Amino acid sequence: MNTQLVAKQVKLKQWEGIIRSCQNSGMKVKEWCQLNNVSKDAYYYWLNKIKVAACETIEAGFAEVPYACTTVEIPVKFKAELTITIGPAIISVNSDTPYHLIHNAVKAASNA
Repeated sequence: MNTQLVAKQVKLKQWEGIIRSCQNSGMKVKEWCQLNNVSKDAYYYWLNKIKVAACETIEAGFAEVPYACTTVEIPVKFKAELTITIGPAIISVNSDTPYHLIHNAVKAASNA
């Protein structure tokens, strides 16, 4: 393992402990920092570094989430004026159907 990476992880763990200690204290950051001889600048620097590292971890762990299509029953009063078929999707609309709903349905069916 890369020694720089290990050193970075050790620092992040130390900073995380400091941040948690402050957050769990119930005190305001300014008060906690004064009491523990930590500068506010250092506190917020460490907090930012922890947030950035967390975001990097989330991005590295990205996974596609599968989705499932469902059938929606159309009320009996609905009278289709236009039916759009895209692959297995059938989209029925009338003049009361909002444009954004038609747009999003066609877009979703096209990307499926």
